Amino acid sequence: MGAETLLREMGVLDSFQSFVLVLGLIMGRMLPILIMNPFLGGKTMPQNAKVGFTLLVAALVYKPITASLVQPIPQDALPYMALLLKEILFGASIGYISSLVFYAIQSGGRILDLSRGASMANMLAPQTEGQVSYFGELQFQMSIVLFFVLGGHHFFFRAIFQSFQLVPLETFPDFITRTVPSAQHLAYASGQVFLIGLLMAAPITVATFLTDWVFGIINRVSPQINVFFLTMPTKMMVGLVVAFFVLGFVAEQMGSFFVAMLHDVNRWIRMF
Repeated sequence: MGAETLLREMGVLDSFQSFVLVLGLIMGRMLPILIMNPFLGGKTMPQNAKVGFTLLVAALVYKPITASLVQPIPQDALPYMALLLKEILFGASIGYISSLVFYAIQSGGRILDLSRGASMANMLAPQTEGQVSYFGELQFQMSIVLFFVLGGHHFFFRAIFQSFQLVPLETFPDFITRTVPSAQHLAYASGQVFLIGLLMAAPITVATFLTDWVFGIINRVSPQINVFFLTMPTKMMVGLVVAFFVLGFVAEQMGSFFVAMLHDVNRWIRMF
């Protein structure tokens, strides 16, 4: 009786077909966000867990979403598939924009390792199942932990739930007037990846450049000194020491990047 009462309160027993259709559209938006976001598991999260978590979230938001529906969900195959495709693309775009900042921070670590002469030192990243640098993976994992510590996931899920009100399931956005602004927004967000990477690696890149400059002067003054064998370990040491001292600066920069990312996600949702 408990399960039957819960299903009746959710409105499932009244129209099971409508329930399945709405649930499919909700999952169509939520699943790409879950798959593409590294702080929600990335590739390390099992596929069954992703589908189960998405189904749970869809069931929780089902009643308030159906209460705000202006038009009924079409039950014909072609209109419904068009709505489902819209939801998948919209969810994928949100997942893409929200994941950029984490991969930008990871690219900053890659630039950092290149500047200190550790370009050949790579490891297998579980989130992407690809080769990444050690500092890149360190900053990547640090950014995920810091995002949760700062409570960014609360604001992110709030924006996702608000998206169902701003972009209803049963309607299509005006693609004619919003294609150019949305393309510009995606291009701008993608371009920020390189800028964020440079900002994250800037302190250590400057320090290693100064190290090369100093050893260049030493080589001119004392050519008999084998500068090459001294430069590499010194740059390694300088990079590690500077990274330790600028850790607070890096964390502060990550926080500002997260705020900008959440602003971009909200702006993207409100564009439709």
